[in-house]
Amino acid sequence: MANTTAADPREQLWAVSFDTYYDAFFEELLAGALIDRWGWLDDFTKIFVALTASSSAISGWALWGSPGWKTIWLVCSGLAALLSIVNTALYVQNRIKGHADDKRRFVQLRTELETFRSRLQVEKFDADRFNKEFVELRKIYGEAVGLLSNDTFRTRGFEEKVQKQLNEQVRDQTLG
Repeated sequence: MANTTAADPREQLWAVSFDTYYDAFFEELLAGALIDRWGWLDDFTKIFVALTASSSAISGWALWGSPGWKTIWLVCSGLAALLSIVNTALYVQNRIKGHADDKRRFVQLRTELETFRSRLQVEKFDADRFNKEFVELRKIYGEAVGLLSNDTFRTRGFEEKVQKQLNEQVRDQTLG
């Protein structure tokens, strides 16, 4: 490949497409991490509620009369009820579905950006055509970002953890 300068349109497209690729990949990984976190809460709640509900009648009778066990059983049953209420009040299932939709959108966009960047390296360069394609990819990115919703678990620390993971994955991506 010929020596390029900062004013080279191909090089400029490579750089700006990486920014969009990085942002889309970040949202993809973040959505996956949020699915994992909400899924863990949902699974734990379901298992805990099932254990206390299915065994409550039998175990409750047996443990109710035993010293100390009455309190433990009341705490476990109360905790299960509280977790069930919290799970419902926070719409955990809806959050998981929403993040799964987000992840799907950003996986598709990231893949399209990877294809775009690969083509940028190997195809005959037509600046107008590539610019139009990139503008369309940016439009798709903007629409996907617009569909994101706030999330309790999306804290700065959580985002930094995901960003660190992403930085490890994209560390050596340069124009070849």
